[in-house]
Amino acid sequence: MSEQETLDHEVSQVEAAPISGTRTYDPVLLERVRGFYADWAACLAEDRYRDWLGFFDKDAEYMLIDQGNVDTGFYLTREKGFVALQIRAAYLSGYWRMSRKPRTHVIGNHRVYIGTDGTLNVKAGVVLVRNGLDGHSHVHAAGTYDDLLAVKGDSFEILRHSVTLDAEVQPYDMTDVV
Repeated sequence: MSEQETLDHEVSQVEAAPISGTRTYDPVLLERVRGFYADWAACLAEDRYRDWLGFFDKDAEYMLIDQGNVDTGFYLTREKGFVALQIRAAYLSGYWRMSRKPRTHVIGNHRVYIGTDGTLNVKAGVVLVRNGLDGHSHVHAAGTYDDLLAVKGDSFEILRHSVTLDAEVQPYDMTDVV
C-alpha cells in the first residue's frame, strides 16, 4: 500500500450530525437542555469526572477536532464506548499529574432539533475560561458542541458529543477542553 493510500485509509471524515427533525422553541424543553449543560459544566469546573461519566450512554461517541482539520478529518481525539470515556475521565482527573487551574465552561446559544426518533440534536457554543499563570482569566478555547441526546426520564443521555474548536491552533494545554 502506498503512503497516500495509507493516509487516505486512516483519515475519517468529520460527520456532522444531520439536522433531521424540527427545531424546537418549546421553553420547557429548552430550559431542561440548558439545565443539563449547566450541570455538565459544573461537573467539569468542580473536577467531578465520575459524575461527568454519568452524562453518557454506555456506547457514546466523543470527538474533538479543531477548525483547521474539519476538512481533513484529523481528530484531536475520537473515542467510543464507556471504557474509552473512563480513560478520558482518568486523564482529566489528573492521574497524569496535570496541574489543575480554576476554569469555567460557558455553554450557550442552544439550538435544539427534535429527530423523528425522539433524539435531540443540540448545537451550542462553548467558551472555556481559565486562570492563567499570571493570575488573570483568559479565554483558553472556544468552539461549538454538536451533540446527539436521548431522552432518559426527566433528563438526557449523550449518544454523541462532538466538539469543534474555533481556532486553527490548539490551546497549549488540552486537558480542560471537553
